[in-house]
Amino acid sequence: MEKLISVIIPVFNSEKYLDSALESIFVNTYKNIEIIIVNDGSQGDFASVRKKYSDRHNVKFIEESKNVGSFKARMIGFRHSKGDYISFIDSDDFISVDWFRSLVSKIEKTNSDIVVGDFNIHRNATVTYFPRSVLRKTDIELVGDDVQQAFFEQAGRDFTWHVLWNKLYTRQLVERAFSFLESIDQHIVMCEDIMFSSLFFLLARKVANVHNNYYYYCRHDSNVTSDTSNYKEHVSSICNVFSNIDYLIGIISGAEKYRIYLDEWYDRVLHSWEKNAQSSDSILYIKSKMKNNNYIYNDNDENYFYYEELFGKNELDEAKRKIIESDVVSFDVFDTLVVRPFFHPTDIFYILDDYVSKECNCVDTISFSSIRIEAERLAREKINGNAQDITLDEIYDEISDMTCFDAEFINKIKRKEIEIELRYISKRKTGYELYELALYLGKKIIIISDMYLSESCISKMLKKCEYTTENFDIYVSSQVGITKSTGDIFKYVKNKYKNKKIVHIGDNYHSDFCMAVRHDIAAIYLPKTIDLLLSKCSEIYSGNFWSYLQKTSPYINTTRSYCFLGFRCALALIANNFFDNPYVKFNKESDFNNDVYQIGYAILGMYILGCSLHLKTDYSHFDTIQFLARDGFVVKEAFDYIKNKFNLQVQTNYLYVSRRALVPLMIENKDNIYTLLENNGANWSAKMLMAVLKPCYEQSLNEAVDLVEKEVGKSFLTTKEKIHFLTFFANNLYSQKCVDANRRSAEKYFQKFLGKKNAIFDVGYSCRADYILKKVFNYEIESYFIHANNSMASLRSSRAEFRLHPLYDFTPRITGSIREIFMSRIAPSCIGYNDGLPVFDSFLFDYVSKTEIIIAQDAAVHFVKSYIDTFFDDFAVIKTRSFDLCAPFETFLENAKEFDRNFAKLIPFESSIDSDKMLTAYSYWVCQIVSEKSKDAIKLIVKRLPFIDTLLPLGSGRRELAKKAAKKIYYCLRALKQTISR
Repeated sequence: MEKLISVIIPVFNSEKYLDSALESIFVNTYKNIEIIIVNDGSQGDFASVRKKYSDRHNVKFIEESKNVGSFKARMIGFRHSKGDYISFIDSDDFISVDWFRSLVSKIEKTNSDIVVGDFNIHRNATVTYFPRSVLRKTDIELVGDDVQQAFFEQAGRDFTWHVLWNKLYTRQLVERAFSFLESIDQHIVMCEDIMFSSLFFLLARKVANVHNNYYYYCRHDSNVTSDTSNYKEHVSSICNVFSNIDYLIGIISGAEKYRIYLDEWYDRVLHSWEKNAQSSDSILYIKSKMKNNNYIYNDNDENYFYYEELFGKNELDEAKRKIIESDVVSFDVFDTLVVRPFFHPTDIFYILDDYVSKECNCVDTISFSSIRIEAERLAREKINGNAQDITLDEIYDEISDMTCFDAEFINKIKRKEIEIELRYISKRKTGYELYELALYLGKKIIIISDMYLSESCISKMLKKCEYTTENFDIYVSSQVGITKSTGDIFKYVKNKYKNKKIVHIGDNYHSDFCMAVRHDIAAIYLPKTIDLLLSKCSEIYSGNFWSYLQKTSPYINTTRSYCFLGFRCALALIANNFFDNPYVKFNKESDFNNDVYQIGYAILGMYILGCSLHLKTDYSHFDTIQFLARDGFVVKEAFDYIKNKFNLQVQTNYLYVSRRALVPLMIENKDNIYTLLENNGANWSAKMLMAVLKPCYEQSLNEAVDLVEKEVGKSFLTTKEKIHFLTFFANNLYSQKCVDANRRSAEKYFQKFLGKKNAIFDVGYSCRADYILKKVFNYEIESYFIHANNSMASLRSSRAEFRLHPLYDFTPRITGSIREIFMSRIAPSCIGYNDGLPVFDSFLFDYVSKTEIIIAQDAAVHFVKSYIDTFFDDFAVIKTRSFDLCAPFETFLENAKEFDRNFAKLIPFESSIDSDKMLTAYSYWVCQIVSEKSKDAIKLIVKRLPFIDTLLPLGSGRRELAKKAAKKIYYCLRALKQTISR
């Protein structure tokens, strides 16, 4: 028996929109619903609404003689409800056709208290959505404190969390909250959703979300204006709401830690009212109610999650409506109900190469894949007029004819092929969602597949992927002798199910869509995930990730990446993840749909896998792999998973170091102070340098800065100025006692974690940490890093006698801090050591930048885990090269579209240890790209010199003018770069 949903709809002067809301509920696939309409003192024609729906047994009307507000109206509605689940819908909104079934399915599968669905904005017949919402682009299943942390830390920025209507709640949760809600006697006219949601999330034990079905929030011209005439009443209501939540936080055990987020949220709401205030009195009044008048509001931060994109048609909803209208639902199998993690269907045969070679005890590898592909081709050539497809047995008969393998061995290989097929098959989530709907609605389900495998084999595959096949009719071309591609199988099915409305769903445009339609069968086209990755579906824009795999180099044949099965498998995993739902809307100004999750999963994920496999190659040489903070964080997470999966006998550790913490350790005596000239290209700041060198002198930081600025200056640009500063510092501030104490404190920390043989992993670039650990503290180490920028790493390795293992033996075009941001832990930086413990700096990242980077990093680790889990059994066979996996990331760093760099606008970036100038990661990134592009432009000009000599002859006035113009352009670009870097 289905559980009952109570849908509570308050109505106040919005009767004219109510039909749309109610009709969307009536046609919903989930039918066990009671609708409770609360007339909140509406002044419209509510009587006609009541009359129209009076014959609906599942509609209840509750009358309130005066307006009590939506807050009280919703509680009145709940008081009259009986449902196991509670939903709140606004009277002028509507829902997609499968909304409630998907929410109920998720809440029951996950045993959650709240399930959150996606929503769209409906405005004047235009539909948009918020692509940056965390809940839109990620899957969550939060438990315990993680529920409250996720809800409160966003402090109202991502309002998907706190709106009431895009969620389904268990009755038990609402009842627990109800006693407190009823005790609120204030008239709540503002932020009632925040009041409800805060309490629900404070009490919730588990929260999950679901995608692909939508709540449509309608914006009308009549409800977009802002009424500021009663601002005192509105502000008073806001104060009451947050005061009530604050009280709850105080009485709920363990909730006190969320108060800091609540206070920020409160001030942000008041600030939004302050911005729209129409008089100085109202501004002063609002400011008087704030808790922190000094809070700095960043428009990018405030509006980040409010960015909208056009949604357009809901093709998946249309597909579901076709299923609803049909009697028989027919599914294709491969790439529709199930997917394989292979770029080409024939890739699975390459795994057989290793198996056959081992069975034959071969010195080298037998290319059985070539034999298998040729055998299938020959078998298809021999198809006679009575059959339109071949069987697996017929393919292996050809292998028997063309090889000297005996019959027993051939049967053994055939069984192995079927075993591998079963091992790698997995459900396509969107196909499964459509199947679940058809099953739920009691439709007759049939399977139609053009495939050489047997019906029993396909049935096993479907069962493995949780499809219940007992009542299916399965039609496989290899057994029925007719195919979809000719259309004959549709004739057969149409005749068998006479007078039944049939819809067929499949991935092949010709066989599944065109041929079905040609035979008067409704069709739903569900494109292959790999076709969408390769941008092969002209009618569906699916981003431009493929271009990142096609970038060429004058010295590297990038097409050879595809000769490695592991690389192709990585692409197939990405395709299956990105394009499971082929109808996801893509922004054409973005290659990754303005989605850091996609960037993280595909681009960063392959890169992190490449770094991890680089370490896996040599792990057995070491007792411990030290991942240096903060650049080694994501690689450590990925490598730890690989280590545990493969049972690698090596310890790992996250070692707190940083350039700022290490610079003082480079100084052993007064003369060593000149080692700081290694950073001679940077613009030095007295304030920042004195902070970095604090472990080397006794005075307070302020005293030291004042002295240096008075005697030497505030900043040092030239080499002469820098040497003058260093000499002054050595003669007037340097303390050997402090330097020795700092070294002892650092050594006390390092002793806790470093083993006898240590691999050090860092991004790069000069091996400063590695050098100190070996030269100063005498630990046995070898250095693993991405790349070097100059000879310093090699010089240090020679001086301290440790080996280098760079991932790249070249310098990529975009280097430095942008790479580090993607790879680094979002946490305070270590700035030194005190009695064997790391000391940390203040934390610079705000919610938006922290969240976006964490989403990308989590997605990258998710990709690594998926890759390892999927191919674990055949990992020795599925080979790839680290650089091939890393190349798309390098291409992204240099060629990312502005839309895909937007998240970096909110990330603070400190350009060096020597400068106190702050900018954004976006600015730094753009500067690097401009610099590289300008070099390309110069190379192009040089390449065209013969043409230039003709156009601008040597010694001519035109040539002199052109030279002056070129110099101006050059110096403008250089000034831009210096301005940004400062």
